[in-house]
Amino acid sequence: MGVALRAGLGRANRVNGHEWGFAHGFGLTVMKPICICIRDKHFRNPDISNPNIMKFTCVAALALLASFVMSKALGGVLVVPGTSDIWLAGTPDGTSASLGDVAPAQSPVLAGGVVAGGSYTFVVTGSVNNFPGPSGLGPDGGQFYEHSWGAENGLSGLHAPINSLVGVFLDSSSPLGQPVLGGLDFASIGLDFPSLSPGLRQPFFIGDGMTGTQAVQTFTAPSGATRLFLGTMDGWGWWNNDGAFSVTVNGPAVPEPSAYAMVAGLALLGFGWHRRHSRR
Repeated sequence: MGVALRAGLGRANRVNGHEWGFAHGFGLTVMKPICICIRDKHFRNPDISNPNIMKFTCVAALALLASFVMSKALGGVLVVPGTSDIWLAGTPDGTSASLGDVAPAQSPVLAGGVVAGGSYTFVVTGSVNNFPGPSGLGPDGGQFYEHSWGAENGLSGLHAPINSLVGVFLDSSSPLGQPVLGGLDFASIGLDFPSLSPGLRQPFFIGDGMTGTQAVQTFTAPSGATRLFLGTMDGWGWWNNDGAFSVTVNGPAVPEPSAYAMVAGLALLGFGWHRRHSRR
């Protein structure tokens, strides 16, 4: 399956007297994924065999690929229901938590794969309620509340505003039976922190992802983190909660298999070009 990248730089590029491909945009298509074709609508017969053009093409393609892989929203816009119990994150079906919640019915939302050490930001709208019906609260929630069971299922306890958006970073294994860190207390930490570095399996407050002065907050994935889960804050019994949040998570994403295939294809192309020209 082909992956097409397009760019329009608004000017021509001249390499060793060859003017080509960027005056009004070029198409770069990776097919299956090792065949690269330059489609030039505005210049005749570009010398694709020219070494400088080939080098320029490969560098540009790699730069575009790196931008595509590393700067993206995880999973697009995610819907996080009020019934999302963060203490079921990463647990197998049938696991129970918080007096009445069971995976997967009350499981939190998997936002996607994350990169350890990567910084993430959140855009959040919507409202949830820990009872049926509207709460009138935003993503920052209401009064401070604790998870009634404290640490559970290998995940730390948490003291944070009720009906707020919360998250937890996990590695690739189940949290069940894992060492538990101390719980975070946001009544002490506050909600206007510029950045936060939670530990692995340590639930944390996200809210609307902004400080009180509308500055964007950043959250750093801990060492070993591979997954991010999103849920809502309650004390117990998420099963009768109402409402939902719409969440966009921005930050470095784990490359998908198709991205690795593109890199492999470019590497094979470069290797073939090098061998062909080194024999001349």
